[in-house]
Amino acid sequence: MTKICPKCKTEKFLSDFGKSIHTKSGKTSWCLNCSSAATRKRYSQNKETFEWKKKSRLRDKIRKRTPERSKYLKDYAANPVTKERMKENHLIKTYEITLTQYKDIVLKQNKMCLICEKTAEEATPSTPRLYVDHDHITKKIRGLLCQKCNSMLGLCRDSVEILEKAIEYLKSNNYYLTTLIGD
Repeated sequence: MTKICPKCKTEKFLSDFGKSIHTKSGKTSWCLNCSSAATRKRYSQNKETFEWKKKSRLRDKIRKRTPERSKYLKDYAANPVTKERMKENHLIKTYEITLTQYKDIVLKQNKMCLICEKTAEEATPSTPRLYVDHDHITKKIRGLLCQKCNSMLGLCRDSVEILEKAIEYLKSNNYYLTTLIGD
């Protein structure tokens, strides 16, 4: 069986046409050669769009979680080499320091939090590590803190005024609620 390609006006065998669910014949209108040429032309004119779509399809494929993929990701993340690489990538991307520089800072601080002066193990046994504390405006690193001290600064929005008011509140010994409720 043959069919005429409307693009190149050539009679070709049906095997020279692609599959299509949108036509009665089950074949594309244009032959494979004409379709490929048109796709190459569209791609050369819209490279950025095609690359974005290609990446989007890849992201969608990656997002599909199958039990096999979940197991693979779990095993991958549990690998000590992968953990180190992920930690290094995070430090570089977020704070512009390497893992070696991070470890140097840990040693310079004697493996202690700069605020409470406890080791990470003493301060937070469940997550024994020191977190990078940085100024959110200048992005400069101030030091390493335990999870609790780092969270405290974050919750206070790095505001000296809030921290000073908190200190005054703690020092005041003013039991406001007790006076309101009564003894």
